[in-house]
Amino acid sequence: MEMKYLMETTRLCLELEELLTEMFEGKRKGEDKAVVLLAELRQVNRKCNLETRELESKSKALKDKLEILCYDYTNYLGEMEYIEGEIRKVESIKNIYENVELIDVDEFMKNEGIGKDLGEHELMVSRMNYELESRKRLLEEKKALIAKKEGLLAKKKLREEYFQRLQNQVRTYVKSANILREALKSTAEASI
Repeated sequence: MEMKYLMETTRLCLELEELLTEMFEGKRKGEDKAVVLLAELRQVNRKCNLETRELESKSKALKDKLEILCYDYTNYLGEMEYIEGEIRKVESIKNIYENVELIDVDEFMKNEGIGKDLGEHELMVSRMNYELESRKRLLEEKKALIAKKEGLLAKKKLREEYFQRLQNQVRTYVKSANILREALKSTAEASI
């Protein structure tokens, strides 16, 4: 489009120059034609200026839109980097469940009758649930055994106390028997 106006402007300028040359030579008809051509030149110049302003306005709008898109893209890249960093952090954190000793996979599948159609995650969750239930059961058994142990220790203590009383009674009987023996011995010696 600009090329079209440039060519038209160039043509008008050449004609104007030609007419000006004729005008200086004194030809009257050239003066009238020069005025018309000058008016046309001004009109073309006005059109060029208007279209230039429109193009500048459009290019500014496009430039603003491009800047917004670049800004959004930069923000998107920043967010993506941040999220990837957070993912790397999470992946690098040692999960406490990784250190839990679980039942062997084959043994678990054999005990629970689970097929190999489970995914890795579901299998891990099932193994952890199995381990949790096993530990709960063992904890209950431990509590029962501790209660039984405490009962047996209480019985042992009662028996020890009972044997201590019996021992004290036996000592008392032995002392009494010794005293009685001494008395009988003294009485038997006195009667002899």
